[in-house]
Amino acid sequence: MFRFIDKDIYGADTIYTYEILTPEYDVIGKVMILISPTRHDAGVVFNRNKIGPVEAYEYLETLRELLDADLIQIDEPHSRIYISEITYEDPKYLF
Repeated sequence: MFRFIDKDIYGADTIYTYEILTPEYDVIGKVMILISPTRHDAGVVFNRNKIGPVEAYEYLETLRELLDADLIQIDEPHSRIYISEITYEDPKYLF
């Protein structure tokens, strides 16, 4: 599950931020989607203390499906959004 957090506009660039939630609504990571004149991509940061790589795969596949079907609301015109970066971060820096 993905919950919208914020939309920031920096000139021609727009960054959307979403939390990644478990079915119990625990925050296990964040997704940042960049829409700019030259790039349309997403970065995913998981909390390494809350989810492992095998479990993270399910969330990545769901995100890919939502992005491919254009079901995550992005107000700006864009082409296909790719997940360009997937990483794990220490929770004291992530949240």
